Amino acid sequence: MSRHQYSDDLDQQDMAMWRGRVMSAIRGKRGQRLLTDLRDALDAMPEKRLVTGLLVNAGGEACALGALCLHRKAMTREEMLAFVVDNEDDDPEWTNAMLSEKLDAAECLIREIEYENDDSGGTPEQRWTYMRKWCERNIAGRKP
Repeated sequence: MSRHQYSDDLDQQDMAMWRGRVMSAIRGKRGQRLLTDLRDALDAMPEKRLVTGLLVNAGGEACALGALCLHRKAMTREEMLAFVVDNEDDDPEWTNAMLSEKLDAAECLIREIEYENDDSGGTPEQRWTYMRKWCERNIAGRKP
């Protein structure tokens, strides 16, 4: 199972409720702060590349949330690498709850960012471009 835990097994009503929770988290004060910081974290990256499936890899490359953790100084690269090792069961629920707490964001928004980062496809550079545009589209007051 992927780290965002999305599946095709939800019925229409459950899916609509989930999407409503995600959109509410995006529009809220904490969500807007997170998206603004995420945009700034992406802009601050020396190499505009994003990995998938984990916060940071052994080479030091990060996913969108990993870049945000580094930007906010919520976790160091070493802590993120150790975090992957400590999470032996590869429990996405535990991971997402911890990230939600560290980044002061709704867990559904953490999952949404993981989904957008991991399932956008393309090269690491295309993934960075996609995530940068996704942030911009979702920051209040911005034109799509």
